[in-house]
Amino acid sequence: MKLFGTGIIILCTALTWGCTVHSPQVTGDPVAMPDRFVESLDGTGLQQDFGRWWERFGDNRLNSLVDEALKNNHDLEKAFARLRQAEAQAGIAFSHRFPAINLQAEADRTRRPGRTNDFTADNYAFSAAASYEIDFWNKFKSGSEAGRLRFQAAGEDMKTLYVGLTAEIVDLYFFSVEQRAQLNLVDAIIASEIDTLERVERRYLEGLVPAVDVYQSRQSAEQTISRRPVYEAALSRVNHAISVLLGRFPDDDITGRRADIPEIEDKLPHCLPSELLKRRPDIQSAILRLKARDFDVAVAVADRFPSFNLAALLGRSQIDSILGLTTGTFWSLLSDATMPLFDAGRRKADIERAQALLQEDLAGYKKTVLRSVMEVEDALSNTRNTSRRVDLLKNWVLSASEGLRLAEARYFWGLTDYIPVLAAQKTYLEAQSQLIAARRQEVSNFISLMRALGGDWMDEDLQIRKELGY
Repeated sequence: MKLFGTGIIILCTALTWGCTVHSPQVTGDPVAMPDRFVESLDGTGLQQDFGRWWERFGDNRLNSLVDEALKNNHDLEKAFARLRQAEAQAGIAFSHRFPAINLQAEADRTRRPGRTNDFTADNYAFSAAASYEIDFWNKFKSGSEAGRLRFQAAGEDMKTLYVGLTAEIVDLYFFSVEQRAQLNLVDAIIASEIDTLERVERRYLEGLVPAVDVYQSRQSAEQTISRRPVYEAALSRVNHAISVLLGRFPDDDITGRRADIPEIEDKLPHCLPSELLKRRPDIQSAILRLKARDFDVAVAVADRFPSFNLAALLGRSQIDSILGLTTGTFWSLLSDATMPLFDAGRRKADIERAQALLQEDLAGYKKTVLRSVMEVEDALSNTRNTSRRVDLLKNWVLSASEGLRLAEARYFWGLTDYIPVLAAQKTYLEAQSQLIAARRQEVSNFISLMRALGGDWMDEDLQIRKELGY
């Protein structure tokens, strides 16, 4: 027995000689963030957290559309299914850290011929078998940690989808508002041009202007009328798109009748780049998956080392034969150690693959961080420049309005022909249309900034869904 124990110790020492487990390489933040955004007005941190930022528009229809989308959107439904998958996979990985216990029951009847009488026996057995691989190299612990991190990453993916979905709904909603504003503008211009046409026709009948002025005025009105189908088609498309995001069949009247574009306040929320790492769920997801990859490397390294297994069996049997009834308890204990000897480089290649995947995810994480900073920079830049453009367009509209008034007055006074009036009408319509589009772009820039800043406003809803079983 002493020789046996000594042999076991020598064997274990030989098998574990030179085996070193993999230590996590991803600690802290792999990316050094800049001190401030280039496009920010100052270097201060987050000024205000807007939370459910779309509610600041005070539009009950918009709020109801967002709430419905968060309940019925099919992309969210798919994401919740992926979250359940990740949770189940994490549970599977965690279970490998514990023994497996199985119950077994057997019954058989045996008959054998004898010289005088046949021999018949009934055998019954009931046993419990347990097996366990000692996690000497933290292989199962690392696999469990990888599963847990991927489950958390799936939760961050859900938050990313919440952020993107709400931004898309709000942006589409105000695009529909813009189309109705453009339609209202076109209708107003049409009414004005028809009134002008009637005045030109009266002057023609009086012999004061040539027929070409009538045709030019009529062509101008018809050209403006031809703009309506463009905006109507765009309005139908955006209604259809919102309907699908809400989990409905396409509906042409889902966004209501609002046609006024809201003003965006001058004081916008902003944060330091370092705060962005915590606010953006896509960044959190990327770092969690990166850390999971690190544990995958640990699993691959541990797979090259010896495995130590324990097994135990305990049971009760009964044999009923012509020789009588025999009952008893049986048991067995088993331990073994297995060391990979030759696998043609498979395990080494598996480690190299895991390390390459780690480097790939590291590059992906850096790209995610850079993209998130870029999105904030772009949103801030677009906000500032679009605000300037709106101010310039307002001046253009005032000038175009006055120019149109003077052109029409000079024409009806008989001082010019109709061409200056046509040019002034087109200029005024274009200026008004561009101002509407620019004001909607201001709203879109605000939405882009809210998307870029992320946030955790959806945590409460996710917790409720988790308690309800997703």
